Amino acid sequence: MTANNLKSDISYQREQNEKLRRDLADLEEEKDGLVRDTNAQSNIVDRCKEEAEAHRARLRKTEEDMKRLQDTHNTCVMELKAMVERAEELVRKEKDGEVDQQSLKTTLDELVKER
Repeated sequence: MTANNLKSDISYQREQNEKLRRDLADLEEEKDGLVRDTNAQSNIVDRCKEEAEAHRARLRKTEEDMKRLQDTHNTCVMELKAMVERAEELVRKEKDGEVDQQSLKTTLDELVKER
């Protein structure tokens, strides 16, 4: 190889090296952007998971509250049914003459006060 060919080859190699450095710098910058995007997406996923867990906790609490309310409702219904049965029995006794009107009224008032 002649000196001119070597100089030309060296010059070409330098240009190629510089181009590769620029390409590498661009790729590094793109990689950094992708890492930032990935981290941002990961943070979003983490927040979504936390929110989902909070929603599940609120749902469990609501379900527990509904169960308590249903139990309370059922208890009240049973108590009211018992009171109605007792009142019906007292009215029947009053009709049959087993209880006088005043005793019936007093007993019914007591039933209402109990509740």
